[in-house]
Amino acid sequence: MNSAAALALRKRFKPPIWLTPLHRVELTAAWRLKVLGGAAEVTITQLLGDFRQDVARRLYVAPEVDEGEAARIGENLADHYSVRLGTRSLDVRHVAWALAAGATAFVTGDERPARWAEAIGLKMTRL
Repeated sequence: MNSAAALALRKRFKPPIWLTPLHRVELTAAWRLKVLGGAAEVTITQLLGDFRQDVARRLYVAPEVDEGEAARIGENLADHYSVRLGTRSLDVRHVAWALAAGATAFVTGDERPARWAEAIGLKMTRL
């Protein structure tokens, strides 16, 4: 993930910014894995603390999503796109959740869901 690009993007949009529970899990895991790459654990802990404060201040909010609808959308998308675009179930969940929430745009640093979001007509911003 390109942290500088993510911070610059955050400054372009007025809060609250949609951030699903799935994003929170992914961000926490990705940042904790940076310790294995040499980042100081204290730095990552501080980063996560700052992020959680931003969530508490409602700079990020989870959109209202019907889980059953998101699952139905995800199954349909997987059936039609996974073999063509090489998407994995986590990619499917991200895009399906966005569609179920009524999103018209998608932001990611991962090329797989980016290709997929573009293929189904979401406005794409890459980090």
